Amino acid sequence: MCRNNSFNKKTFQMKSTFFTLFLLLTAIFSYSQNYLFNENQSGLNFTGRLSSFDNIDVFGFNAGFTINSRLTLGVDLELRHSEIYDNKRSFSPYLNCLLVRQNNQNRPITINLHSYYKNLKNTDYDASKNSFGLGLGFYRSYNLKSNIVIIPGGTLEWSSGSLDLYGDEYAESNIVYGLNISGKFNNFYLTPGVLFTNGKQIFEIDFGILLVGDKKQ
Repeated sequence: MCRNNSFNKKTFQMKSTFFTLFLLLTAIFSYSQNYLFNENQSGLNFTGRLSSFDNIDVFGFNAGFTINSRLTLGVDLELRHSEIYDNKRSFSPYLNCLLVRQNNQNRPITINLHSYYKNLKNTDYDASKNSFGLGLGFYRSYNLKSNIVIIPGGTLEWSSGSLDLYGDEYAESNIVYGLNISGKFNNFYLTPGVLFTNGKQIFEIDFGILLVGDKKQ
């Protein structure tokens, strides 16, 4: 009995590490869409997301509403599949506020602040995890043509969460760094990027469309 308990504890610790890593490693770039809007624009964004790491496939979908290119409210859904770690799904409402917008005078970059709550559930085990995250994004845009924009950027995020596995609870916090570059053609965009945390690197690619309303004057 003691041996089984020891084995179960080790299994739980392994799964806890996995949950912590992947709860934080995806969707970071999807929490920041307002920098893709032109100044004073409002509208919707719809974003798809693909990522893979250690035989784990990640599929995500994000929908958000941006007001005056400043405030974005949205929700992110994600499914993770692996033959080793089973299936997991997450739900995450988020808020993003643009603090500084790049201009031609004295603001060389755009800066925004995002926060989110994420709930991750394992569909094959009695397991769930809740997390809160807070991060900053930094971007600089370059207009190649009137309808083509390239936007390199970076993200720094802190998050803290608790994992519940069959009544055993784990609490951890984490720091994630990210580098990405967005290409925007008219209202379509593509954002490949790489994330760094705990000595790991993960490639992520986002793609989507902006449905923009009339620009306010």
